[in-house]
Amino acid sequence: MKNDGSDVEVINNNLMSNSFNYLYVINDSIYFSGINDTIWKMDLDGNNMKEITGNYEVELLGVTDKYIVFDKYDNISDQNVQVTYIMDLDGNNQRPLIPGTKLSNISVENDYVYYIGPDQNIFRTKIDSNESELVANVKAYILNVYGNSAYYFAYTDSDTLQLGIWKIDLLDNSFTPELIRTLRSSYYMDVVRGYANFLDVNSEYVSVNLFKTDGSLENIELFTYNNVNSQALDASQTE
Repeated sequence: MKNDGSDVEVINNNLMSNSFNYLYVINDSIYFSGINDTIWKMDLDGNNMKEITGNYEVELLGVTDKYIVFDKYDNISDQNVQVTYIMDLDGNNQRPLIPGTKLSNISVENDYVYYIGPDQNIFRTKIDSNESELVANVKAYILNVYGNSAYYFAYTDSDTLQLGIWKIDLLDNSFTPELIRTLRSSYYMDVVRGYANFLDVNSEYVSVNLFKTDGSLENIELFTYNNVNSQALDASQTE
């Protein structure tokens, strides 16, 4: 569809995983989780669908113009452990980002993979370094990195559970958070090519919104739909 929400067109008629959470448009291709929980890609019009991974279940996490990041199970000390892997766009050269470790809520930018740690802090690992470093000591819940900034969900008030979209300049060592928008509640945000797309949720409906990160487009509501069994961020996720 267009940025104003018009001309909606179906290009994949439910040929996706039931646990489908991620979709990426890279180099005129769309990467997504297929109905058999493997990674697929297709043209922008939905044609030429092709499976990239083999016959094992994975969870697609992130795609750049060079890499695909995903989770799969490894056998470690006789136990099946979910580990975050990286591979080339054609499925070759698979290797773990940090051996034996699953990374949560990742965002890939340049040669770094950013993620949220166990205490909700923001970390990053340089690809093929097998090491991680603390980026920002904040309480983040949904993370996206675009350019030199990190965007994330966090509460503006722990008593009222007012949710906000926050921004941190990754080139500023002070990592001072900037509140750029307040929400009723939400469980999704994606920042790509200078646009931030997010859901704003209440008990009755969900609205799909769009704004530009440089401030040139304040906010537009693309469309709304009925809120049925949503999984919006709530107080239980702060515990």
